[in-house]
Amino acid sequence: MNFQFYSKTFLTFCVLLTSMPFSMHASEDGHTTTNSPHCPNLQGTYRCVRGSHVSVKDIVKTELSYQVVSDGQFFEYFIDGKDRSIPDTDSMANGVYSAICKNQKIQIQFKADLMYEGSVIGKQTSQSEFSAKDADGKTVTITTQSKVGRVKLPTHIFECNRQN
Repeated sequence: MNFQFYSKTFLTFCVLLTSMPFSMHASEDGHTTTNSPHCPNLQGTYRCVRGSHVSVKDIVKTELSYQVVSDGQFFEYFIDGKDRSIPDTDSMANGVYSAICKNQKIQIQFKADLMYEGSVIGKQTSQSEFSAKDADGKTVTITTQSKVGRVKLPTHIFECNRQN
């Protein structure tokens, strides 16, 4: 497989993981709202940077969800305890997210088949964490650790700062 293709596919996945719809499981204390003390206070416009990649995320926290506009695409992330399928793309199929709120962090589990020209080329599993650095959610770190098969990929870290 072409490394340039694989790197582009992985970067696309990392961007998707920080912006695709997912459903969060009930928080650790049993609540299914974003008001749980385990859920971070994420609200506002964030500028997220990883190396030379910059992403803008507008986040609105409602009682039951986080509404996110990420680089112009709208998604709503419900805290309702349900797993949700991710729509297939040219490079990913059979994607599923699950997540919990714990210690002011959103922890997300992901798995999907990686696709190339209509064929499965690998199975990816990932763990991501949205971690508020402060109680008011002004700074957030988004960390993603992934494996394709048994191969561990480099950890991707986005540092985000609220702009308003």
